[in-house]
Amino acid sequence: VDSLTSQEVMDAVFSLKIPLLKKMECIDVYEGEPIENGKKALTYSLLYLDAEKTLTDIEVNQAHEEVMNHLKKVLPIKI
Repeated sequence: VDSLTSQEVMDAVFSLKIPLLKKMECIDVYEGEPIENGKKALTYSLLYLDAEKTLTDIEVNQAHEEVMNHLKKVLPIKI
């Protein structure tokens, strides 16, 4: 949805209060082919970090899955 802002997406993610998620930023906004009219593609970089230990792929994937599932529930988006 073209009216959805990058900040709304980030607010939805940070509302989860995932302890491992330290930083999130929008790194690209694209409108045009092959994206359908009235829509845009937003690309984000997310930083997961635990100061006490190295995170495993499983820990990061679980946190990221939680983010994606939440976004699909609360916003009119496709992932």
